Amino acid sequence: MMKISKRAYILLGVFLISLIPVYYTIFHAMPSPDDFAMADIDRDSSLFVESVRLAVWYWVGWVGMWFASFYETFCNPLNLFSDIRGWYGVVMCLVFTFFLASVFMLVRAVLRNLLHEEEKDALVYGFVLTAFVMVNIDIYFEIFMWLCGSHYGVAVSLSFFFIALLTGHLEHGRGVVSAVILSLLGMITCSNYMVAVWVGVVYLFLLIRDRKKGDGTPAGIRYYLGVKVVPLYFCVLGGLSAVLAPGNFSRNTSMDSSSLSFWKTGLQNTFIAYRDFSKQLIFNPLLFFGLALTVILAYHIAKRKGTTLSFRPVPLLLCLFAVPPVMLLPVALGYDHHDFPNRIQFVFNTYSITAALTGAVILGIVLAEKTEFDRK
Repeated sequence: MMKISKRAYILLGVFLISLIPVYYTIFHAMPSPDDFAMADIDRDSSLFVESVRLAVWYWVGWVGMWFASFYETFCNPLNLFSDIRGWYGVVMCLVFTFFLASVFMLVRAVLRNLLHEEEKDALVYGFVLTAFVMVNIDIYFEIFMWLCGSHYGVAVSLSFFFIALLTGHLEHGRGVVSAVILSLLGMITCSNYMVAVWVGVVYLFLLIRDRKKGDGTPAGIRYYLGVKVVPLYFCVLGGLSAVLAPGNFSRNTSMDSSSLSFWKTGLQNTFIAYRDFSKQLIFNPLLFFGLALTVILAYHIAKRKGTTLSFRPVPLLLCLFAVPPVMLLPVALGYDHHDFPNRIQFVFNTYSITAALTGAVILGIVLAEKTEFDRK
């Protein structure tokens, strides 16, 4: 593995410097009424116990995402610090950093699994390109400047970490300990039902691709169904525990419902999401710029490494592009009206960009294969 070149260091440095205004803005975020509501706890009890108690209470009476309720209490600066001055901004900056770290891990996994690339320069280029597009496509004030909204960003980050770890687990045949860790992480991640569908689609794709590389022996099949598939069961369990929670239905009936039906509301939210995303495509050229550079980067890596696709890309890409609107249906279930929060727009945009960039990588590989074939 080669060392990072001076050019890659400079690019990474420029990118990090460009984030200073972003961190400065996030640091000056202030608590909202919802943050204070999640700080209404028994101060004589431990924070962990109170966080679990509130998570159960909200799961029964208000919302099914039990990890989100736990996070909003346990990581709330109003509960962590007696003097909140500055600390709220610090926590929100950590949330933003956590998201960037998850993007780094996902890019690393894509480079290793699709392009078989281990060089650090390619990782730096891929990370800077992906993170720059994701950060600049919109202003996600509900994700990075509001603790109670940030759990959507944390959920997306957890999904990226989960898939990155899962690729290593499947690729290198890791054992029971890795499966247990992935099972717990998968259940927590998929309890945030807006990311569960994406995790499930990518997991199934990786399983199908990995199954083709198996030895087909009884021992191999048992290992496949055990260590490699068990985390998927826990992902499903986490998703069902959130979607079927009694709090979802209690909340739905306690709020003023619009005249729209569930399906009409879901379709309207989908239209709003695509409309807003289309505006970004028109008025923000960064996505097209990022896609073009991704194709070029993938093309050059594939040419140098002789990389070829070991699977049919069309079904994967169709699923990845179909997932974002499917994820909007829980919004209709939880809200039952046509409002489309900024935090949900973040989830939709992030996974749409991920699908587009994945398609760009695949296109680069296909072009490299095609030119190599034509030259022969």
